[in-house]
Amino acid sequence: MSNPNEYNGWQNFATWKVHLELFDGMDPNDLFGDEYIGAGDLSDCLRSYAQDYVDENSGWFVQGWARAFLSEVNFYQIAKHMMEAYPQENEAA
Repeated sequence: MSNPNEYNGWQNFATWKVHLELFDGMDPNDLFGDEYIGAGDLSDCLRSYAQDYVDENSGWFVQGWARAFLSEVNFYQIAKHMMEAYPQENEAA
């Protein structure tokens, strides 16, 4: 049985929305250059990027809501998707 919270093939709406609005089409090399990283490290980087984006682009009132929304995001799923979309750039040398 599939997850009832699943949204457009993503774990949930929050994961789909953050991927679509912040990371869709972003090459992991834009964040790390030619350095190979794994999905776990990329996931951590994406989480930090999203949190920094919220902090820099919203007032204190909205930040609480946005942080709560980000806590629902599966950044590892986004990282895996990005690595699959750009396989040549992420293969170990």
